[in-house]
Amino acid sequence: MHPIILIVSHFKGVTNFSSLLHAAFGSCDVFLRNLGVREIPNPSDYAHSLRELHREIGTSKLNANELKSVIEVIGLAASNNNQNISGEIIFAPDHDGILVNIQDLLQNDQPWLVTSHRLDLTKVHLFHPKLNHELLKKL
Repeated sequence: MHPIILIVSHFKGVTNFSSLLHAAFGSCDVFLRNLGVREIPNPSDYAHSLRELHREIGTSKLNANELKSVIEVIGLAASNNNQNISGEIIFAPDHDGILVNIQDLLQNDQPWLVTSHRLDLTKVHLFHPKLNHELLKKL
């Protein structure tokens, strides 16, 4: 299992990591902070995780669990309104579940073009259908 998927799966629903970190690593608090460890990840951390996952799996398809976790990570990266992620390279799943740079992805706002086979999906990458329009606007 990829580390980003494991982290999202394991800590899903945990809202306060600081109490867990303090309990586990309280004696090393100063050392960890000097290394740059933060209590809460920022959007750049999520973007970095997606880039690392892309580097690791390349053009392989995500399985169902990986896809679900990646969509959650994208949601976390986009949900933090007070921190900007513009300029970051972010990867998101395309219609086949392959991680692609969001700069190369298009939103399927005209589904009839796909169903009528008027688009060559080998040349055009569409965002995965599980990524909703509101989330895509934040990216």
